[in-house]
Amino acid sequence: MKRRALLRSCELAEGRRWNSAVLINRQGGVVGTYHKVFPVYGCPHPGTCEQANGEQGITPGWDGVGAFDLDFGRVSMLICFDINVRSLPSSFCCARASADGSFARQFPELWHEAHALGTDLVVWPSAMNSSSDPSAPSYARLHQYHVAGVGSPGNVFAPTGGFVPTVVPDSSLPLLKIATVDLDAQWAHWDNNRAKVHKLLAENEGVELAVPGPPFYYLRATRPGVSVRCERPSSPAFHPARLD
Repeated sequence: MKRRALLRSCELAEGRRWNSAVLINRQGGVVGTYHKVFPVYGCPHPGTCEQANGEQGITPGWDGVGAFDLDFGRVSMLICFDINVRSLPSSFCCARASADGSFARQFPELWHEAHALGTDLVVWPSAMNSSSDPSAPSYARLHQYHVAGVGSPGNVFAPTGGFVPTVVPDSSLPLLKIATVDLDAQWAHWDNNRAKVHKLLAENEGVELAVPGPPFYYLRATRPGVSVRCERPSSPAFHPARLD
């Protein structure tokens, strides 16, 4: 069976060091590379880090978030500290320095960028233990895509914000997990859509109402050949407010 893979690496390119994620398709080709936008400079918890300087020497990525099409859907990548929210004081930690010395891209904007690109799945390799961090499921629910954590504990979250069940195929590799995600789903707001949704359900046996709301419906396809997905958004201003 051919699989897709994502590799974390410390990449040396253009005379700079980057913390990178590399997406590889079933044929073994490189589909895309993402450079971490927010390296960790210094240890956030003194006495707990092996390297007090964190990722000193790592260049912040300045290309932003990419979206890469695979044979099952569109994938974006973010890395570890990219998930954090604005810190205080804001003048130090809320943004990264761009090439011209200005500041841009507060942390949550990376996740919005992925949404604006029409991403189905954000793969998030991380060294942090995210079991008690609400950020990943919150971003999944807010932006209506799946988030797959890679690391500890390696949770996978659905667009509803809930956990996607995972299995560990090899007990000697407890962080190696497998999850099945359903990308053929669609959110729709109650307003203007009640009659359309109930008509859709009545006329199509292969569609189910996974979340009845309010305020959103969440529709899923349950049979091969049936799809509930709308056209992929072409604008960052896209919101699933109407079905027509």
